Amino acid sequence: MEDGQEIRSKMVSRMIGRVQRKMEEHNFEIRKNLLEYDEVMDRQRKVVYSNRQEILDGMNLRKRIFEYLEDVVHSMVDQHLVHPAEGEDPSIPELLAAYRNRFTIEADKAALEGLTPREVGDALFGKVREEYDRREGSMGEEQMRRLENFLLLSSFDTKWKDHLYAMDSLRSGIGLRAYAQEDPKNAYRMEGSAMFQQMIGAIQDEVTDLIFKVRIAEEEEED
Repeated sequence: MEDGQEIRSKMVSRMIGRVQRKMEEHNFEIRKNLLEYDEVMDRQRKVVYSNRQEILDGMNLRKRIFEYLEDVVHSMVDQHLVHPAEGEDPSIPELLAAYRNRFTIEADKAALEGLTPREVGDALFGKVREEYDRREGSMGEEQMRRLENFLLLSSFDTKWKDHLYAMDSLRSGIGLRAYAQEDPKNAYRMEGSAMFQQMIGAIQDEVTDLIFKVRIAEEEEED
């Protein structure tokens, strides 16, 4: 028969074994969670780095700017005609005021009456394209591509850096969501995705705001 010391020794060994297994399971879960968090950032990083490389290579800069401008114009139309702020009515005059303030382009109110919001957006974007072509003709294609390249790279780099800080802050406190019966991993994925879309929107907003305002100084020729 086993004496008391042997029984206690086996009990301690089994207890240590259970603790070790729980620690291993806990550490595995931590590593798994960290990996899933990293995967969210890896996907975002790939998107940003791919876009940045295309900009560095000078790929479709004009096309990209036009896509941004079209998105911004239709977003303005949506804000003022489709989903105005609570307590406000759809208003073409307010839309045109915001449009003029943003692009310094005048549009005829009468020409937009009776059009659907989509048609209004298309008409206003057409005027933006015309102004863009006029400016490019004045600056020259090479200068315009340089300006596009500079604004896109600068905005991507700045907004991405800000986004990384924001994602770090989100990640540092996301574990507390479990106390509110919320899955931290799902919360991180959903909120991280929303923050990433906000970053892209901020890039579009900044680039399209500056593209009509920034001027490239002519380089002085050396004597």
